[in-house]
Amino acid sequence: MEHCAKDLEEALERMGFEVLTLGDAETEAGYTRSHLRRLIRNGTIPNAGTSTDPKIFRRHLPKKPGYEVAHAVLYDASSPVQVACAVTPLED
Repeated sequence: MEHCAKDLEEALERMGFEVLTLGDAETEAGYTRSHLRRLIRNGTIPNAGTSTDPKIFRRHLPKKPGYEVAHAVLYDASSPVQVACAVTPLED
């Protein structure tokens, strides 16, 4: 088990150094490319690419609060209230 845990830890560390294009970063983060460019330009996140082709290390990728969280929530409809919550759209 310790060997598996170490392998997982190393894989997660390597994954943090994966370089993402702004298109990939946009999809994963929930922010637009222009916002991500602005964050790079302002120095909020480091540029892993060039000035003409900016990229972002996965570990520096900001995540938009609530992005894709609503889609990941699974409801157990075991009460009338939970049924109502499951069928009512969440407000943005």
